[in-house]
Order: sequence, then structure tokens, then C-alpha cells
Amino acid sequence: ESVRVIASDLAELRKATIQQFDCFQMPYQPFVSRCHKYKKRPKGVDHWLPSEFVSIPPCFLKGILESVNLGLLSCVLPVQILCNLSVVLGKPSGGHRTVAKTLMLYRMAAQVVFGAVRKWEQQNQGSYDSAVPGMSALKAAADTTFKSEVAVLLGFHVATALHDYEKFFDTLD
Repeated sequence: ESVRVIASDLAELRKATIQQFDCFQMPYQPFVSRCHKYKKRPKGVDHWLPSEFVSIPPCFLKGILESVNLGLLSCVLPVQILCNLSVVLGKPSGGHRTVAKTLMLYRMAAQVVFGAVRKWEQQNQGSYDSAVPGMSALKAAADTTFKSEVAVLLGFHVATALHDYEKFFDTLD
């Protein structure tokens, strides 16, 4: 019975998501325009350059974009879009940083829908969100600490989970 309830809840969540995210589409012209403006030279993990997308005949490129749009509307993306190559690079000052190579199709899609994503984030940020535009990490930490202190003074118990991940891009078994 609990499986049916969970399945029903997920179906409702998917339905609500589809209704809310109809703005995340990749129309042909904005996609081509973004490909022309993209100046970085390295190929994506899919071995494509933006200039190569532009050289595809429009009838074929529109078919590819329609497929991606269908995936966006269905909240189901092709598994290839989820394939990223994460590389650890050394920094001149010491230490390291992780860089993810993604598919060029994904990069272009992200560029096209970025405005819609930014708008959605602004409309849906909650009072509990600390990672919002214009909020520094110090202000977010001070805000969280202040709320914890007030809660303790009011007699509530407070618990905090702190994570310190290093190279947390690998799979976990």
C-alpha cells in the first residue's frame, strides 16, 4: 500500500512540475543564436562544438531540439545528458579544484533556459533559503546561527548537520 501512495505522490509531483516548467523550452532560434555567441573552444564530452550544431541542417537540428524539449516537458532527460566527466585540477597556489566537462548540447540548453531558471528561482525562494542571489556565505552563516540562538533562548532544541565533502563527485557504493 505504501508503494502505491509513494507512486501516487511522485506522479502528482511530476504533473505539477510539468505544469510549472513549460517555460524551459529550447526554441530553435535562441539555441542557434546561443551557439553563435559561445566563444569557448573546448569540445563537450559529446565531442561537439557549438559551430557544429549550427552546421546541422535546420530540419535535423529542430528534430534534436524537439526531442530534448519533450524530455524537458516529461521531466525525463536522455541519460547521455547526465554523463559528466569530472576532473581534479591542481591550482597554482596549491590545493585542487574539480571541473566538470558536460555535453555541449547540455551547455547550450542551460544557456538558453538560464533566464527562465533565474526567474523561477527568484519566484520560489523561501524564507528558509540561505543560498540566494546577493547573500554572502558569511551572512548566511550568521543568519543561521542567529536563528539557532533565538530558538535555544525560546527553549527549543537545535541540531545542525555539517558536511565537509572533499572530492564528492565519485559514486558511492
